[in-house]
This record gives sequence, C-alpha cells and structure tokens, in this order.
Amino acid sequence: MAKNRKGSLKHDEKRIIKALLSQGWRNQDIQALVNIGRKYTINGARITEVKKDDSIVAATKDEVHFFEVKQHSFDEKTGLNPFVNERLIRAREAMILAVQVFNNPTTCFKSEVFTMLANVAWTYLIHEFYEQNDVNIVGCDGRTLLLSKAIERNDCPFNDGVKNNLRSLKKLRDEVEHKLLGRADFKWLGLFQACCLNFDRVLCQLFGKKINSCTRTILRTPIF
Repeated sequence: MAKNRKGSLKHDEKRIIKALLSQGWRNQDIQALVNIGRKYTINGARITEVKKDDSIVAATKDEVHFFEVKQHSFDEKTGLNPFVNERLIRAREAMILAVQVFNNPTTCFKSEVFTMLANVAWTYLIHEFYEQNDVNIVGCDGRTLLLSKAIERNDCPFNDGVKNNLRSLKKLRDEVEHKLLGRADFKWLGLFQACCLNFDRVLCQLFGKKINSCTRTILRTPIF
C-alpha cells in the first residue's frame, strides 16, 4: 500500500524526532507532540522509520526547545499558531480593531480607520491563501501583491459580491488619503457590515470553520 504523502514527515520534523528519541522519549509521546496542529496526523510507524534511519542527524537542543514551544502555542479554540499563522492572526485582529474603532463613541475618525484596517485584513487573508497554495506574491520590485490586483486575478477565490464590496471599499480608502469624508459615517454602514460578514465567511471557507474573526456584531450608527 502506498504511503499517504500528506501525512509524511518533513525533514526538520525527522531531525526533531531523532533528537527526542536520543533523549529517551517514548514513541507515543513523540507522536502526540508532532501531531499537535497537524491536519494530516502521523502514526507510530513514522517514528519507527526515523529511529531506524541512521542518515538522519538529530536536531540541536535549541531546535528541540523551539519546536516544543511552537507545538504548545496552538490556540485550542481557533487552531491558530503565532509561529505558523501570523498572517491569519493579524488579519483577524485588524478586522476586529476596525469594528471596535467604528463602534467607539469617543472616536470621530471612524470610516477612515475602518477602510484602512479592513484593507489590511483582507490583504493578509489573500496573501495567506496564495502562500498556502505555493503562489508567489512578491513582485520584481520586492513588493507584495496588492489587494486591488489580487481580486482581479483569475485564481482569486473570492466571489463577485466580495470583489465588488472590496472595490468600493478601496475607492473610499483612497479618498481618505486626499480629502475629508465629513461626518457621514452612517452612509457606509451597509458597505462596512457586508465587508465584515464577507470576511468571516471567506475566512472560514478558506481556512476552517473554527477560524472566525468575531466581527459579526452589527456596526452601530455613530453618535455625534
């Protein structure tokens, strides 16, 4: 029977396992540690293969320590890890901050901040999608792919409704850089609420149902 390549060990993981074996760890304990956060788990046979392979060089103590710290840093609620999923964590936080600022009764710079933070959130999200699918997001000039460019690509996973919402959001964000929007935040409630709901839905569709951004709270009408 052919092995499931999705559940195979990476070279660095093999070195970690080799080191843990030399420290006297039991196979089942190593298996439990390595499987934390893995979409495709490994079985005990993979540990035995590493044990028998004399060509594998054991990882250093510092490498083992970092691996343990990383494995125990997964959030049980979302499944996210700051060492592995930095973009998604920052994307969620940016969108949450956008909602919090907009709903803050002491803040007047609401629409302006929302458009900027929401753009960052969506940019990190699409960058993570492309990175996980081995798509290069860095251009010849060293800059990463703009959100406005990403949504026009044929391989963009967003539907037309999401794309149109982001196009409208970009127009508003661009205006923020050059002129005052005035006290008309209520005009954009529908646009912003759709942006939040779209973000939650796309985030869960692309990266798992547990990873929502907690922005489903309805944006409140600003009080002046």
